[in-house]
Amino acid sequence: MFDIGSQILSRASMELGEKPETYKEIALKLGKNGIVPEKFSNDTLVKMAGYRNRMILFYHEVNR
Repeated sequence: MFDIGSQILSRASMELGEKPETYKEIALKLGKNGIVPEKFSNDTLVKMAGYRNRMILFYHEVNR
């Protein structure tokens, strides 16, 4: 979702403003610009972005 969202936003960056630099920014901009429902963006995608970052940085601490 974030890779595709990044591609969509980068291609439309002239119209939609600056290119997002973080996964949370991608999620927020997808909602703000009507690409996905804003409630889904703010509630779900932002949390997914945060959890993805946590998994990458702290994967060695994740347990069952």
